[in-house]
Amino acid sequence: MTQITLIEKMLKRGLLSQLPPELEQTARLRLEYRDYSLSQLAAVFTPAITKSGLSHRLKKITSIAETFFKD
Repeated sequence: MTQITLIEKMLKRGLLSQLPPELEQTARLRLEYRDYSLSQLAAVFTPAITKSGLSHRLKKITSIAETFFKD
């Protein structure tokens, strides 16, 4: 599944709030700025984070989401 699909499933099931604050913020911003590249999305954060830092956060979110939705 794509990152956005997994994040949307987590949102619908009320699971985003179970993430650490920085991962919850990342997930919500990924949904808000769906069409942004990683570089563009990283610049939205205050303070801005690096592209690699954002990539790491998104991989953690994906990994966590996949454990929630193992079928």
